[in-house]
Amino acid sequence: FVSLDVARHAILGEDAPLALEAALEAAKSAWARGRTRELDEAGKLAVRAATLAGAAPASVGQAYFWSGRAAQARGEVAEAKQAFESAVSQFSAAADVRGEAEARLGLGWA
Repeated sequence: FVSLDVARHAILGEDAPLALEAALEAAKSAWARGRTRELDEAGKLAVRAATLAGAAPASVGQAYFWSGRAAQARGEVAEAKQAFESAVSQFSAAADVRGEAEARLGLGWA
């Protein structure tokens, strides 16, 4: 996963916006391929990068959403619930109806 490598290096190089972009791409790719370990790492990197970058609510929502998906894939209900709740809050603040709906679906699973 090139995107995951880019995210790792960008976070170490303190380029949080690049790390966030790459981590979100890596998370989408990992989810589509059923690669839980990579999804977990990408989700955690995305949340860290979004926090460091002071990213817009929609981007922070995406980071929490993928973190929730990773917890869901591992069967960690409480962790998934917390991540999806954070995603719903961020998507709501961004008026991102689709993102909020997807996060609520994840929350429904949790």
